[in-house]
Amino acid sequence: MRELFLPDRRAYLRWLDLPGAVPGGPVRLYLHGLGCTAASDFAHIATRPALGGGRALLVDLLGYGLSDRPADFDYRPEGQAAAVAALLDHLDLTGVDVVGHSMGGAVAIHLAAARPGRVARLVVAEPNLYAGGGPFSSPVARQSEESFVRSGFGTLLAVAGRA
Repeated sequence: MRELFLPDRRAYLRWLDLPGAVPGGPVRLYLHGLGCTAASDFAHIATRPALGGGRALLVDLLGYGLSDRPADFDYRPEGQAAAVAALLDHLDLTGVDVVGHSMGGAVAIHLAAARPGRVARLVVAEPNLYAGGGPFSSPVARQSEESFVRSGFGTLLAVAGRA
């Protein structure tokens, strides 16, 4: 696990850096969905031989996985994209293929728009294409962590038919 301290957030952004079998091969950056981690969403995908042995960066967005959860961060896609851009700047990477799922797809879209010189290709799966989130993630994101733990998760499972 690697980490980058973001002074403006007073927090560490953490990621897995999986070296590729081909030095100088493509670099792919993976951004997970709401409530997930990069390893849980993408480890089984990033290591597939069909992807050509390129380097894979599996980023835990702020507030998720092993990254810090700064209290004063708003956790919007724009802020998450700025944190990921800081990582790409720190690693001095350009021409990166960015893969984002769900909320990570929205973050990836903001990243590509804000830093087109760093992003070569964009792959998104089930992203929120419009600001404000989607019909699933918006109600979840509006809740405090305490409220979600107390009753929101149970409600979510009931709505999904899994209670």
